[in-house]
Amino acid sequence: MIHSTNVIPAASFTTNPFATRWTRPDACLFLFPPNTNIQQLLDQLHQQQGWGQIVGPHGSGKSTLLESLKPALESRGHQLAHYALHQGQRQLPMKWSDNLLQHATQVVVDGFEQLSKLSQYRLKRYCRKFDKGLLITTHQPLGFADLIHLQPDLATALRVVAHLQRNHPEIIHEDDVRRHYRHHSHNLREMLFCLYDLFEKRRLETGAPADSV
Repeated sequence: MIHSTNVIPAASFTTNPFATRWTRPDACLFLFPPNTNIQQLLDQLHQQQGWGQIVGPHGSGKSTLLESLKPALESRGHQLAHYALHQGQRQLPMKWSDNLLQHATQVVVDGFEQLSKLSQYRLKRYCRKFDKGLLITTHQPLGFADLIHLQPDLATALRVVAHLQRNHPEIIHEDDVRRHYRHHSHNLREMLFCLYDLFEKRRLETGAPADSV
């Protein structure tokens, strides 16, 4: 539960816990749903010969989960080939079957659905031919065995905000989270961007120095 605070010391505004350096996928801790943990997902992926899909809407934490899984996979002896695709990127980078991919045992593609059908087919065929795992993120199921479906809810949003504010006074209140979460149609990433702005606004009201993103 996030409780309101009536008096906020100016010193508490010297850092913004919603800055992108704390909320980007490789910096933000993934908070697992109840009764789920990283070892369970790794065991499940192993049982599926390294093939699986992480499914969820935009801003649900798919990339953050991947960043948590990557070092855990490496600790289990996998060599990774990781590709993060962006809007409109219809194929993997040139020479995608380079030495990195050739020697990888686990291929990870964030945003697999961005690829053209032909590029998807070629990568799947390559991974099957050379016995490589293929873990993807996608907004909609694409025929892979499920690893996990992410469906954010208000309770998750509150947990994320509470975690980010764990070393700060509770400057962003529960009502703020409820309002912004609803306004951004349950998109956690967009909600956090707006909470950064709200935090900065309340900082300015105190006259405290600004934090960089």
